[in-house]
Amino acid sequence: SEVEFVAHLGDIYYVYVDGYDNNGNPAQGDYVLTLFPGECGTPLCGADAECEADEICQAGRCTEAPIPCEVDADCPDERVCDVARGWCGGRPSTAGTCGMPTHIDDFGEYRDQTDGANAELFEAGCGGVGGAEAVYRYRMDFNGPVCFDTEGSEFDTTLYVRTVCRDVSTELACSDD
Repeated sequence: SEVEFVAHLGDIYYVYVDGYDNNGNPAQGDYVLTLFPGECGTPLCGADAECEADEICQAGRCTEAPIPCEVDADCPDERVCDVARGWCGGRPSTAGTCGMPTHIDDFGEYRDQTDGANAELFEAGCGGVGGAEAVYRYRMDFNGPVCFDTEGSEFDTTLYVRTVCRDVSTELACSDD
């Protein structure tokens, strides 16, 4: 899933990672939430040479180059080792709730799981209700288009953004694909 909206400097946004199967039943598991500046689907690079020295061009975006690892201690900045792939994954986080959302302060990749997360019974404008969701709080540090996606997640995610956590009428974008 991916959502795009125009962000405003200093505004707070709540980002939800949720999931439902093809029958509308809750789905859960490991997910990847990635935040990019710019429009979804707009390539910002075409080759690694167009990125900074410690980055690679992946799906049209300059992203941090994978760091090889065998154990978590091989990874910098509290990142975790994805042993199956042999490289450092995203920063660890916790599946937040509206009462205690996980704060994110920068663009990048965040990994977590919804297994065991709270099901606050939020209903997305494009998804079902009753799944365990992770709630993030993000304060924008610029004006312009922003893209959030869950590519690489292990289940069919529903992704949505609101300006007031518990108020569906403030939903800015929603995707369940």
